[in-house]
Amino acid sequence: MLFSVALMISASTFSQTNDNAEYWNTWEYTAKEGKVKDFEEAATKKTAMFNKTDKTGILTYRITTGSGSGTYVRVETRKSPADYDSDRSAEAAYWRDNVAKFVARNSGQVRWQLLRDGTLNYVPGSAPSKHVA
Repeated sequence: MLFSVALMISASTFSQTNDNAEYWNTWEYTAKEGKVKDFEEAATKKTAMFNKTDKTGILTYRITTGSGSGTYVRVETRKSPADYDSDRSAEAAYWRDNVAKFVARNSGQVRWQLLRDGTLNYVPGSAPSKHVA
């Protein structure tokens, strides 16, 4: 009985991670009324300060049609489990103090696992497209 319990705990612990997986993170933001330009400028400055390398890059899209029109989607690509151990407190503090004040609504972080076998035209090591089709 004790062995079965130990086996179940260890199986559930190790099944939650995949060191070879690639994760993408997304956030959705809606700027406060009349603060769209301020939000865009503040997000641009934050991105230039903290997200200027292939390892730290973030893409920002503005939804232009449909019910989410005007909402911004920020996408962080190609993260490994080890990337989540990085200290990004300065980046988070900058966002909180300089960008978040222009945000009316946000989705919070959503983490996605890339399924390479189910992805059309996936090329490891290449930059994501500037436009989503």
